[in-house]
Amino acid sequence: MQIQRLRKGDEERVQAIAEAFKETRLDPESASEILDRNDTILLVAIQRNEVLGFALGFVLPRIDHAGRMLFLYEITVKPGYRRRGIARNLFGEFLRIGNDSGVVKMFVVTNENNYPAMSLCRSMGGKRKSADDVIYEFYFNDTPIEISESSGLHRRLKGL
Repeated sequence: MQIQRLRKGDEERVQAIAEAFKETRLDPESASEILDRNDTILLVAIQRNEVLGFALGFVLPRIDHAGRMLFLYEITVKPGYRRRGIARNLFGEFLRIGNDSGVVKMFVVTNENNYPAMSLCRSMGGKRKSADDVIYEFYFNDTPIEISESSGLHRRLKGL
């Protein structure tokens, strides 16, 4: 199995991932937009030309100092290939990318009842900052936008 970072020119593979893992069709322009962004990281786990899993994340600026942080938004493995270390390898590559690019920290948002994700994060050395973090979802044009209460952003949006 290989872990590869998708780059410009891999648009068809991005479209195939959307269909296989999300059961949705992604137009070529949207696939291209994902790969055109330097702050977007899309990794795939491939074996014999089959995508077994993927991880998607973003490098984000910080307002409290000059460093950046890495947000691992999603990590998914095909059901028949779970519990074989694929998610762990994808996660590890994200950590390596973060370390090599000088980001200050990486964070992951999950649900407490997502036991596999909670276990993976702990096994990779992640620390749960607060037991009462909350995620609010806001929808614009039927697209969910997630904002963490722990980020403080919910207080700033309250007055809008």
